[in-house]
Amino acid sequence: MRIERSIRVIVVASLIGFAAGVGADARQDYVLNCMGCHLVDGAGKPPSIPRLADRVGYYLTVPQGRAYLAQVPGAANSLLTDAELAAVLNWLVAEYAGASMPAKFEPYAAAEVTRYRSTRPADIDAVRHALHEELSRRYPDYGAQ
Repeated sequence: MRIERSIRVIVVASLIGFAAGVGADARQDYVLNCMGCHLVDGAGKPPSIPRLADRVGYYLTVPQGRAYLAQVPGAANSLLTDAELAAVLNWLVAEYAGASMPAKFEPYAAAEVTRYRSTRPADIDAVRHALHEELSRRYPDYGAQ
């Protein structure tokens, strides 16, 4: 089971990289736009800055969670184009989801990121808190920081 999951993660990561052109540019964009808060290893600074490592995939299992990843201020307010932000999101899912990778992951597309950026919630902290509560209920290991 664990081997199958690992193979699935590798296949999905490879497909994401191929389909979205993810590579050194997406990693560099993560370093320049996201690493300041989420750190180089995706550990974040819980509870105020969510951990990405082994957790980010859980956000993709709920509609608001998927949107949230593109709407956090560091992402939504970055100077990255929508295509570049989509590539960063796809890279960070491939890089950090680990065991939290959903069985079916649909890579972000530029048009989706455009939609999320244009419909940002007024209170992103409230969204983060609500997502934290929901994901903690759904996934026992999510709450373990």
